[in-house]
Amino acid sequence: MGVLERFFGVDGVTAGPSDPLLSRMALPEPFADPTHFDGFCLPTVVAARQLLADTVGMLPMGCVDQNGNPLETRPMLRRPDPSEPARRSYERIVNNMTRHGRAWLYVTATGADSWPIAIEIVDAPRVAVTEHKPNGKILAVNLDGQPVDPRNMVCVPFIVDRNPFGETPLRIIDETLQLIGAVSAAGASYYTSQQLPAYALKSANRLTSPQVEQLLAQWSAARQTRRPAVLSGGIELETYGSNHAGDTLHESFAVWDSVIARIMQIPPSLLNTTSQSSLTYSTVEGEFKRWLAVGLNPVYLSRIEAAFGELLPRNVNAKFDTSALTGPVTAEPAPERANA
Repeated sequence: MGVLERFFGVDGVTAGPSDPLLSRMALPEPFADPTHFDGFCLPTVVAARQLLADTVGMLPMGCVDQNGNPLETRPMLRRPDPSEPARRSYERIVNNMTRHGRAWLYVTATGADSWPIAIEIVDAPRVAVTEHKPNGKILAVNLDGQPVDPRNMVCVPFIVDRNPFGETPLRIIDETLQLIGAVSAAGASYYTSQQLPAYALKSANRLTSPQVEQLLAQWSAARQTRRPAVLSGGIELETYGSNHAGDTLHESFAVWDSVIARIMQIPPSLLNTTSQSSLTYSTVEGEFKRWLAVGLNPVYLSRIEAAFGELLPRNVNAKFDTSALTGPVTAEPAPERANA
């Protein structure tokens, strides 16, 4: 495909009245308000984003024709940004997609054939876009406050339902993340100030405050020294079952973890979270094949491949090599030990 043919006409960008891209492009980053819970700090969100970035970063990208047959890979795909390893470039693309909803590829060098040979991965907050509505063409792009040729910028969008340049699903489910934050706050409060004791000492007779303090001191001393306790004078020990608020909080966290795995299109088993489905795979190979088919490839890889395809000649497509994910996992043979 040609460079951004779907966004531009043959005359490129022309002057004329324009409207700033929907104010959503200028909105502050999610959770910028200090009173707002930062959903990106949730352990499962951190793990999900890290797994996605690390997985995509380890996959090499090459060139194929319209039928999927391998072609000689262009230098831009072997190392998109010459100033950093290819792995880091692909990781940054994924991190921008999952945090900001989009990444930008900025052409920094072209070859003798006028096609890009090097790009820069631009973090989303550095880019401001002006869109001409209703046809959706990009009229102007500012990079770090300076105008650049829009034809040298390619967007890698995530979800384009409410924003034509992409939105992260973590922003879409912001209310859910806030609820998780409320549950987390309740859990912290519960375990620091409101947790029920595991047991109680009950007396059939009314005790004075000094008697209560003396009984508690004796009980605590016996527990610290691991001695048997002696209960007399109508004193009984009553223990409480585990079905209390603490268990409810733990169950809530497990549910939220599975929600995050689902919204990020990652099998819960790969995030070490509880699965809400009976569909399971007995091998790592099978789980990765399933993830590649229903999550990783259609949700992440295909979007990145399409963006790089905008920078390649006609009938040349970008394609990740995913054989490392679908091949059998083998362990190194254990070294032989000499007989004693």
